[in-house]
Amino acid sequence: MSIKPHPDLYYCQADVIAECWEDVPLDLYKVLWNTIVPLYDSEPKGEAPGECIYGIAEHTYWKHLSTEHKLKLNQLALDRS
Repeated sequence: MSIKPHPDLYYCQADVIAECWEDVPLDLYKVLWNTIVPLYDSEPKGEAPGECIYGIAEHTYWKHLSTEHKLKLNQLALDRS
């Protein structure tokens, strides 16, 4: 089953979701920090903070999430919109 990410997730980084969004379950919080955020280390860095955004919905990151976590992220994004 292919789950498409909510459009807002293309502009939201894993660390921001984990720390700033309400109602992120602990298991999802851990996956965001322990699985997704370390993937940012291989990405190009901008010259200023926030210059580069690594949206969680990008294929590079989205594919590392379970179906359950994808559904939860979509629901959290929907609840925020």
